[in-house]
Amino acid sequence: MNRVVILIIVALVLAGGLIVAYPKYKAFFLPNVPAQLADPYLHIPTGSDFQQVVQLLHEGGFVQDTSTFKTAAKRMNYIKANMRGGRFKIEENWSNLDLIRHLRGGQQATVKVVLTTERLPENVAAKVARFIEPDSVTLLQTFTNPEILEEFGYEAETLMSLFIPNTYDLYWNTSPRQFME
Repeated sequence: MNRVVILIIVALVLAGGLIVAYPKYKAFFLPNVPAQLADPYLHIPTGSDFQQVVQLLHEGGFVQDTSTFKTAAKRMNYIKANMRGGRFKIEENWSNLDLIRHLRGGQQATVKVVLTTERLPENVAAKVARFIEPDSVTLLQTFTNPEILEEFGYEAETLMSLFIPNTYDLYWNTSPRQFME
């Protein structure tokens, strides 16, 4: 009789442990990124907070269950007021653990910007703005700012010599000033 009681208690403890452990296992290790992604690139704007990142992940179809993502993010201390921005390539069938490690690590995917015939600052700004976070107006304002031009050793007349036709690998959240460098 004692043996039966001990086996029942052990079985109940194991069952209780499984009931408690499964949600944590699900939050960290089961795939939460779908097997099919329409676009594997997640763009997180500079200065985004955690809620905005969760919204981007949900709206872009990058996570199937936002509640498990939030649970894993909280346990991994990923939640911050100012999240790391950039363009991230998300792999299919990733777990929340993989996704959070990737986003936290800042492993951004670059964008290729090809300048061929663009020589005027307006044309360069329009072309580059299609590939990086800043818009063409912000880029053009930086290109024509006399203080910045002087800092780089250029004038309005010589600025077009800065933009050499080539293929440039840039991060999506490259600032206009970084682009000029």
